[in-house]
Amino acid sequence: MTQPNSTSFFTQHNRFLLLIHHEPDGDAVASSLALSLAMRTLGKYVEVVCADPIPAQFQFLPFVQKIKHNFPVEPFDVIVTLDCGDSKRTGYQAHLKALLKQKSTILINIDHHPKNDLHSLAHHNLVDYEAPSTSYLVYKVIHGLGVPLNHKLATCLLTGLYTDTGGFKHPNTTPETLKFASLLLSYGARLKDITSHITQPSTVRRLKLWGVALSRIQRHPEFNIISTYITHDDIKKTQTKEEDIGGIAALLGTIPAEVAVLVVQLGDGTTQVRMRTKNKWINLVPLANYLGGGGQKKAAGFALRDFVPVLMN
Repeated sequence: MTQPNSTSFFTQHNRFLLLIHHEPDGDAVASSLALSLAMRTLGKYVEVVCADPIPAQFQFLPFVQKIKHNFPVEPFDVIVTLDCGDSKRTGYQAHLKALLKQKSTILINIDHHPKNDLHSLAHHNLVDYEAPSTSYLVYKVIHGLGVPLNHKLATCLLTGLYTDTGGFKHPNTTPETLKFASLLLSYGARLKDITSHITQPSTVRRLKLWGVALSRIQRHPEFNIISTYITHDDIKKTQTKEEDIGGIAALLGTIPAEVAVLVVQLGDGTTQVRMRTKNKWINLVPLANYLGGGGQKKAAGFALRDFVPVLMN
């Protein structure tokens, strides 16, 4: 674990750019919103940027509409990467490195993923591999800044915790995790809103897409792996969006097997492979990193530029 010695980096500067990873999950979105809310409380200028649209299931979060999708050209004192895994996952790797050449720009990396290039690029790392979510680390920053929690901040922080623990089902659900959840609930975190938007497929079309994936599940007994796939044509036929795929990999992960694999063909020609495991001895990160991806021990993935139909057989 490495971290800044104090919160002085946040108090001594005024203009902040918060970057989260492309294809954002709940922890990335919610962590950035929580930190931006806290910084604005202190009178700071804050922009939150994500290379991709925010999935519909997270649109209930406060001020989510303020997240921008174009890298700003204006100057910033501090850039904060949250939950990114590595610089490629920001979707703005070239922009980020160009900005860092300006000696006046500070990079702070807040994350709980294994060590990657952001660790060496950042001037300061707030990284804890044992943290259940990036939102947990953001709470540490907010607490250090003396910003009091309210129901909006607590809801954002709990969303990050809830999604990265798989609804408190993953092995990172420790006594400390539940104490943190309890604290957030005591400040008015809207757990009902979180569960209703995130864990329940909300449209008939989305359920039909999930049904397509579930109908194709195969078990590979020689490795005790299960897999399924979704094509871009499936998305068009069900009149859904790529964001509607979210949640399928987690559902597959509930099936008894060593590893669950979801292969997705996207409209831009890339093939995504999303992996889940419940086996405490399996770490998915090395494979994902080797293939240019990333993630956590029990939930990781990678993308390939060309469609690979052999993965779907």
